[in-house]
Amino acid sequence: DETTKIDIEIDLIHTAVRRYLNRMTLDRLNPLQLTRWHRIMLSTIHLEHAGDILERNLRRLSTRIRNHGLVFSSRQVDVLVDLLDRLSVLLKLRTSSLVSFHSEVSEELSRLHAQFNSSVMNSMDEYIRSAAGAGVEPLSGADSVYFDLVSDLQHMARLLMGRTGDPVLTESIAFVPA
Repeated sequence: DETTKIDIEIDLIHTAVRRYLNRMTLDRLNPLQLTRWHRIMLSTIHLEHAGDILERNLRRLSTRIRNHGLVFSSRQVDVLVDLLDRLSVLLKLRTSSLVSFHSEVSEELSRLHAQFNSSVMNSMDEYIRSAAGAGVEPLSGADSVYFDLVSDLQHMARLLMGRTGDPVLTESIAFVPA
């Protein structure tokens, strides 16, 4: 299935990057290079973890949707598509930040991550208000799966930002394998 193929591809990239980074002699790196090495290594671990979440949870949730005949509302579909689009942009920008040393990339990444979180919060607030107004029992059926998906997407966005969303170093660093 498609998610398994994507996860395998992410695992291969993760392995290649780690293999490359592990060939470096860390004691030959200056402090700035060493900091960059750690950030790249952490980012590749986070990217691989995000891929695992995507593969594992999408399979579980798609099985749940099929087995129970669950259907999302058109608004839920719109929000999920919007969040997936935003996550895709975050992923592309995050991967470019690993090879770019421009602070503008980091600033744009932080801005887009804030927009992503705002979109998540708005969609949750909107659901809570509509469920409360309609007397709907919250978090049952498709709504439960919807919030699981939104939560997983938000977790993946946090992983893409790294531990704290630290700004990317602005100085160019040349790595030389050991």
